[in-house]
Amino acid sequence: MSLNIAARALTTNLSALQVIGNNIANASTPGYSRQSVTLEQVQGQFSGSAYFGKGVQLTGVNRSFDQFLTQNANTLGALSGSDSIRFKGLQQVETLFPLGEGSLGASVTKLMNVWVDAAAAPTDGAARNVVLNTMDELARRFNDTQSQLEELRINATTEVSETVTRVNDLAARIANLNDQISRVQSDNRVPNDLLDQRDLAIAELNKLVQVNTLNADDNTITVFAAGSYPLVLGNRAGSLVAGQDPADTDRVQVRIRIAGSAPTSTPLSITPDFQGLDTALRGGELQGLVRFVNKDLTDVVNTVGRLALSMATQYNTQHRGGVDLLGQPGGNLFNGLALPNGQPGPANVGTGAVALSVTDPTAFVASDYELVLASATAGPPDTYTGTLRRLSDGAYANGAGGWVNAPPAVPISLTAPLAADGLQIDLSNGAVAGDRFILRPFSDAAEGIARAVTSPNNLALASPVIVQPVGSNSGQVTVEGVSLTVSAGTLTPGTIPPVSFSFNASGQITLGAVTPPATASIAPSPLPFESGRPFAVTVNDGAGNTYELSVSLRGVPRVGDTFTLSSPLAPPPGSPELLRQNADNAKAFLALRDRASFDGGTSLSDGYIPVISRVASLLQEGKFNAEFSQSQAASAEAQRANFSGVNLDEEAARLLQFQQAYQASARYLQTTQSLFDTLLASFGR
Repeated sequence: MSLNIAARALTTNLSALQVIGNNIANASTPGYSRQSVTLEQVQGQFSGSAYFGKGVQLTGVNRSFDQFLTQNANTLGALSGSDSIRFKGLQQVETLFPLGEGSLGASVTKLMNVWVDAAAAPTDGAARNVVLNTMDELARRFNDTQSQLEELRINATTEVSETVTRVNDLAARIANLNDQISRVQSDNRVPNDLLDQRDLAIAELNKLVQVNTLNADDNTITVFAAGSYPLVLGNRAGSLVAGQDPADTDRVQVRIRIAGSAPTSTPLSITPDFQGLDTALRGGELQGLVRFVNKDLTDVVNTVGRLALSMATQYNTQHRGGVDLLGQPGGNLFNGLALPNGQPGPANVGTGAVALSVTDPTAFVASDYELVLASATAGPPDTYTGTLRRLSDGAYANGAGGWVNAPPAVPISLTAPLAADGLQIDLSNGAVAGDRFILRPFSDAAEGIARAVTSPNNLALASPVIVQPVGSNSGQVTVEGVSLTVSAGTLTPGTIPPVSFSFNASGQITLGAVTPPATASIAPSPLPFESGRPFAVTVNDGAGNTYELSVSLRGVPRVGDTFTLSSPLAPPPGSPELLRQNADNAKAFLALRDRASFDGGTSLSDGYIPVISRVASLLQEGKFNAEFSQSQAASAEAQRANFSGVNLDEEAARLLQFQQAYQASARYLQTTQSLFDTLLASFGR
């Protein structure tokens, strides 16, 4: 018995030393969990009058593993991976929007101010050329910014595909490890090294896409992605697929083929839209990349596109209200502003289409929209009801020009053109209930904008309307300027009906009669006069053309002072002498700087501020989230490592402990052997 005790003690302590040596050797090995031996005494044997112990035996080699700490570290690691990769992308976006000279904002400001010299010298060819060159510079800035944002989208989309490939490789590796573990486990052996490898693979997988795990009876693990979709089931691995979202080709979509399904089965979509993204892909680099592509880049592109479309549309409208050096009405200053049609959903069965146009460039909201038909009745004309959802904030159009937080109880009418956020939405015949359209009005605005005016002579710096006193006014009132904006129809110089106005006893402005069928109005009427402050007159010529006239007078009027608004310019050749003295339309461009154009109050001259503010806001949010989640992940990993990792000081102490135990066991074996030899020798005598 003593020899057995000594032999067991020797081999057991040697095994413990082997485990300690393995810990020391793998102290820096990624994913390695500290191992320790489990010892128990051998059941004693009754001999004579008492039980005598039979020594020690090794019952197992266990690894230090805590499911809660490991899962917590994996979860927070997934969140950190998502926030970090998104912040990296936002930092790249920030480089596209510098401040100072050469920036998009500087180009916007330069075009706003370039009209000063043009207004001072409207016939100067050099001043006119400076205007054209500044327009070219701004258009290039918009084009380059859009191109670089699109390049970021392409690169991030490529990275999504590469990340999906890595996810699939890890899923296949985990399935293979599951197979190996189940085979070893069937022989009642615990494969610590294989378990460590699998845990490491799961941790690496969590950095890419957050997963949940469930242990099976055979010690295999089922891995669920996006909440409840099996990515690994026993020794079978599913796969993720990345590609364009069929409902919106500018967005990326991730789909999953469930583990164990037939290779030809249709992948299930797990990201139908960005609002479902956080509940489907809860973390990992893949979620951060998809959110960056589908949400962040879309927000920035829409903000830049809104600035381009609003600014160019207002400039075009104002230019069409002027006359060039040749006596011709001004055309568009910028081209490439056609709004894209709504993108039909992949499940649409109707033939209807959605066309977009601009109604008010100062009411734009930087957003995409979703139009869904609730009912359709064949006409002609076809009649429709449905919902319009603004994707930037999830609000729904209420059909009366406002927005609500929930779908209206009764779907709004879509039969007539729908006005929303400065846009007109026209749904053509042929759509059916259930058809869905994605509207992206600003997606291409910055990309396509280009200068339309080809010659300096074609810049319409003059106003086709002049203001002249009638008779001998006794007051001291001078005309500072008058500008015209075409709000409907086209500009036809020489045919705009004359309008007279005078000052009443209260110093207010009142309108005179206009020859039918033309009409004119001011609001309020009569209109209080403020020296130097422009007032507006709306004129309808009765032929489908409506003009908004802005008149600025300075001085002190007398009762009865009368002025006439008239358009004496005939079609070409016009009146060159008058044009040389008239720069009122150039002054009107300067006045556009102060027009409230964005978010209810931001002026056109400050239009770059919402762009840079949006980028800065996204960057600040991304930085905070990345730093916070990284700190949380590091803390959780430190707790896991403190429990499962190798502490060399602790191993050194255990090494000394079992070394001494081994030496004592050897001495005990030697002593027992000597006693046994003596006993045998005594019997031999």
